[in-house]
Amino acid sequence: MPTNIKIALFIIWLKLIAGGIYTAAEFAAKEIEKNEFLFILGGLGLFSIFPYKIAQKSKGFRYVFTVLTVIELIYGLIPTETKLDVTTIDYWINAIPTIVSLSIINLLFSRSANEWFSGR
Repeated sequence: MPTNIKIALFIIWLKLIAGGIYTAAEFAAKEIEKNEFLFILGGLGLFSIFPYKIAQKSKGFRYVFTVLTVIELIYGLIPTETKLDVTTIDYWINAIPTIVSLSIINLLFSRSANEWFSGR
């Protein structure tokens, strides 16, 4: 397995774990309700299959992960009421996940990754 894939998988796992911790903190602070908390944790659980399947050389999961990541990025750009009063520091903090997601896609489609997925 190329180093690019190992790094991408590590970052995907970090994102999933961070998402779980953030969701747990929101639930503990009573910012989200139990149903929403369980829904998000279920989604994170489903997403945990992606790093496993990508590590098994599944091209389909690599493409589906990429499409879902692009949808996530587009959704993050849609203005909402809570995003109207964004400060400069908030903007840069919110830009970090975008940069991380684009880095993952870049790593998954690098030359060595493409060769590995094609079996060369």
